[in-house]
Amino acid sequence: MPCSIVSPSSTTTTSFTPVVVPLVSRTAPSAASQSDGPIVGGPPYSPPGSCDMPADGYAGTEVYAKQISKNFTLARFTTGAVYPHKIETSRFASPPTTFTPQQIACDLSHLAKTLMDPISDKMKSDGYNISITSGFRASTAGNPTSDHGRGLACDFQASGWTESYRVTLIKWITSTMGASVRQVIFEKSAPGGALGWIHVAVCAPGYPALGSFQIATCVNGDQGKYATYTPGLPGSSGVTYTVRS
Repeated sequence: MPCSIVSPSSTTTTSFTPVVVPLVSRTAPSAASQSDGPIVGGPPYSPPGSCDMPADGYAGTEVYAKQISKNFTLARFTTGAVYPHKIETSRFASPPTTFTPQQIACDLSHLAKTLMDPISDKMKSDGYNISITSGFRASTAGNPTSDHGRGLACDFQASGWTESYRVTLIKWITSTMGASVRQVIFEKSAPGGALGWIHVAVCAPGYPALGSFQIATCVNGDQGKYATYTPGLPGSSGVTYTVRS
């Protein structure tokens, strides 16, 4: 199923029901602390396109040095991320789906080539060096819908970037690569001015864009146990979040 281009303005809404998801901490994204936001499940699927990733070897170290796109090795989204994880079989309870390490590695290559290469090039031209904070994170029955567990999503940030730059960058992502974007989230900065980040997920067969939640904002990420996500970007009608700079 093809994805459709959704511009930031088209996600503006004046009436919505916030989606609340469990969260331990918003000081930084991590396997234990970052929720993926309002994400729905999808059917079992095969990795898009051709992929030359090996069927095994993911418990070791050598495979992670493999270049999976112009700008990225496999390690950048796994063992070399700020919050590192080796690739392992990822199981989903809803719907019942199992992703093998090979499928996940192929998905990460698809994500890198389709979204993250152009995003990193754009950021470099703007004077920012991209940092992948979290890529693959295994999903279990307790986390049945994560695009991270499929290898289809990552979180990224850059030293020195501002909230207003993140809004501008998300608008560029959706206007430039909208048909390939499954979801992009403006994640709120932590108390004390700690870096916020962007969550981005790539479209793949069986996993199209998420309607009004294709573009979303975390509107209460500083406030304790839960995070609330609203369709649209800061500055849109109905989004109760104002950028600080």
